[in-house]
Amino acid sequence: MCFFCKLKKQQKSKVKLVDEKIMSKESDKDSFRHKIIAEKMLQKVDFEKNREKYWKNLLEDNFNEIKHDNIQNNSDNKNIYNEKETDKTNEFHQISVDVARTIKDEGKKENLEKLLIKFAKEHKNIGYCQGMSDIGAFILTIFDKNTAYILFKNAIYFRNRKTSIFDKKLSLMPEISRNQKQTLFEIDRKLFEKVYFVEKDKNIMCDVDFVIFKWFLTYFTRFSSLRLKVWDYFLFYGFDVFYFFTAAILKYFEEDLKTFTSHKNYDDFMLFLGNLENVYIEPYTVVTIVEEYMNKY
Repeated sequence: MCFFCKLKKQQKSKVKLVDEKIMSKESDKDSFRHKIIAEKMLQKVDFEKNREKYWKNLLEDNFNEIKHDNIQNNSDNKNIYNEKETDKTNEFHQISVDVARTIKDEGKKENLEKLLIKFAKEHKNIGYCQGMSDIGAFILTIFDKNTAYILFKNAIYFRNRKTSIFDKKLSLMPEISRNQKQTLFEIDRKLFEKVYFVEKDKNIMCDVDFVIFKWFLTYFTRFSSLRLKVWDYFLFYGFDVFYFFTAAILKYFEEDLKTFTSHKNYDDFMLFLGNLENVYIEPYTVVTIVEEYMNKY
């Protein structure tokens, strides 16, 4: 079964599962999820007014861990920082470098550094990878340190999946790139032709794939005007919704993409894609496109 077919099946299964549980009154959390679907809450401004509460509801299965993940008072933190001071060449040094790049405020910088070091120490199979600092910084703008760590940890592990996009070799990059191409090809073939006008083979990685994969590595948190809505959907649907947001962002700039049609302006095209994170994107326009794409199957 192709990736797109699996994604379609998973999406239908989620809605079916929620419907079954709401009928049996088995779970308040699933009742809340059903309400989100039925009332199209993710598409409404009202969701933003209670975002912190809603995000917590979507993650409540993991919140019993908070008392064990106290960043502020964890006695291990002192030892962690001693390690960092005595070994400037390991990943703790890279954390300091990336945190300094990501955040200028000294108080917030310390919280982010603690969060990343704690994760790297407790999850040595992954450690610290570039991109995590952007994700952690974003989460800390919404939640307190303890809750932020729980959300960060679950986000890195795709919420309920056992694997992570992060490892030292970026080993999932080819798979994610293939899935992204397949998704775009299936839901908007004309847009696919505009984006991959140089390399159309879905099994071969090209420059476009590397740019898009950077969006995945930061979980779209560098899109300052869009990231909150992306995460509303991410926390509800899971990691695979990122494929639809990538397609929607590209669709949003479809008129601009028409100006890049040949090898002659390919370098300009790559510069254009690379700068999209810095361009204002109207979030509800993109959300509308995402919904249209998701409803296509």
